[in-house]
Amino acid sequence: EGFLGEKIFHKGLSAYLNTHAYGNAQTKDLWKAWSEAGDGKIDVETIMNSWTKQEGFPLVTITVNANRTGYTASQSRFFASPSAKLTAAEKIKELEKDPENNITGNPIWHIPLTIVTQPKRRGLAGWIKNSHISGQGGYPDMEMVWMTGGGALVEWEKPVGWVKANVDQVGVYRVTYDDETWGLLAAQLRKNHRVLTPTDRAGLIGDAFALARASYVGLTLPLNLTRYLNKERSYLPWSAALKGLGTLGHLLRSRPAYGEFCKYLNALVGPPIRRVGWREGGSHLDRYLRTELYNAALECDNDMASIGVLREFQRWSKGGSWKENKRGFKVPPDHRYLVYATGVRRGGEKAWQKVHTAHEAAVRDGKSSEEAKLRTALAAAGEPWLLRRTLAMALDESEIRRQDSIGLICAVADNPIGESLAWEFVQENWKELRKRYGSL
Repeated sequence: EGFLGEKIFHKGLSAYLNTHAYGNAQTKDLWKAWSEAGDGKIDVETIMNSWTKQEGFPLVTITVNANRTGYTASQSRFFASPSAKLTAAEKIKELEKDPENNITGNPIWHIPLTIVTQPKRRGLAGWIKNSHISGQGGYPDMEMVWMTGGGALVEWEKPVGWVKANVDQVGVYRVTYDDETWGLLAAQLRKNHRVLTPTDRAGLIGDAFALARASYVGLTLPLNLTRYLNKERSYLPWSAALKGLGTLGHLLRSRPAYGEFCKYLNALVGPPIRRVGWREGGSHLDRYLRTELYNAALECDNDMASIGVLREFQRWSKGGSWKENKRGFKVPPDHRYLVYATGVRRGGEKAWQKVHTAHEAAVRDGKSSEEAKLRTALAAAGEPWLLRRTLAMALDESEIRRQDSIGLICAVADNPIGESLAWEFVQENWKELRKRYGSL
């Protein structure tokens, strides 16, 4: 739909469904219907075969020339890690030995490359108004170039500032840029991030962290893009950023730099947390944003977030059931895991026992979703001996269903204090785990 347009897409799909109603069809019949709907101007089968009949997806590299009057775009297969690239290269060498295999080490995709460039200062207000932010259509200056070979070359009459490819993340490909363009994009986010749509902001951050994980770029690049986030109000950019920052935090948590990482993260999430507040409400994206912000803040023991959540846990823990306390107070569903886990992490044995009792009640009541939240919260304990008690539950079928045991062990392993404890537990109980689950 992205490159055909909505009208042609629906016209071709309708023709395909009507032609093959109550009958059989092949994939190429759908491609043919879309091509015919577009009067044969686009060879949909050739385009789609490049995506459906070879492994992986592309990385598009955008390099703007020195005077910023044009750019070159090249493509190569994206590899999520250096080791994956080596493995794929070895596989290709083996396949190339067979003359019947039409496989090369340089796969080519037919890419509808969309580009938007930095607007002129004078027309900035109208440019923002007409963007996807207000739901009134796309960027007014968006352009599309077909990459049907290895690359593309585009020139402009006048110099431009930053460029952003894969507009609104419609295409299934990663994008990287030259260093100057990355810097201009980061500067734009800090100056006025709303010039780009929330989807494009999320795309930039997501691409940058993916590129860093795969060793295409250094970690400075994605971190530089996140510096504006204390002004961000949209869920999508935050979700992309917290996914990348969460992975980084996991790698750093046993290293001296983790303290500095948490300072940086707390500085980012502080203003948004004050804006969204703790009270339940807002759109579904607002609810997701609130949960993810608090979860990130609590991972780094953010005092502002912890105080409100602990107060909620104390209210809930005053007797009653997993559902409500004796006074009828209920923890909102969106908040429950955060409340349970924070209480267990900060409250010691008394809090752990309260959540454990609530877990037993949820099991008896057949409330599997609530049971899962309570069970995982037990793995957030801050004392090693409580984590050992939690691990012991994993093999006790009166406490935990067999299919949930591995999840509980993994939850303990995800706790910085429990990582080595979980590994010891697996080693000590390897025979039983193999007996239960076969080859793990």
